[in-house]
Amino acid sequence: MKLLDAKTSADLVKLLVFIVVTTLATSLLVVMVGNLTFGASKAYKAEFVDATGVVKGDDVRVAGVKVGSVTDIEIVDRSRALVSFDVDSDVEVNLATHAAIRYRNLVGQRYISLSQQVGDTTPLEAPTRSSRSSRARAARWRACWATPPRSPRPWPTATTSSAT
Repeated sequence: MKLLDAKTSADLVKLLVFIVVTTLATSLLVVMVGNLTFGASKAYKAEFVDATGVVKGDDVRVAGVKVGSVTDIEIVDRSRALVSFDVDSDVEVNLATHAAIRYRNLVGQRYISLSQQVGDTTPLEAPTRSSRSSRARAARWRACWATPPRSPRPWPTATTSSAT
């Protein structure tokens, strides 16, 4: 004894195919519009004198293309902001990499722009120790900001650290 007749079985197959195709199309659309990445990334930290307007989740871009996002912001020595961010592992960050906080739009949203400058092209390696002990030993690189500095230090510095 059959549970479904031929017409109902055909309609059920069509419905299942429709559900699978629309689910896949919707998933693809979410990934494309959300600019989601599923690849490996490296964690870096940069100190800025002025990080006003930068919030967790803001973009990190190279030549206008999103390559990562801001993961954390904390205050250091009451005068600087330590911005933690992830960058795709296929993007090379080295000692000549220049980080700047730029305006994303007229509303005032911000992003971190990474660009290559003239200088040492030794790649930054993520330290294997805890972030506090490795911060002092890590390679330093120059960073700047989109607004004038508010401290006597002319250039903030950045360090790398492993995600903990």
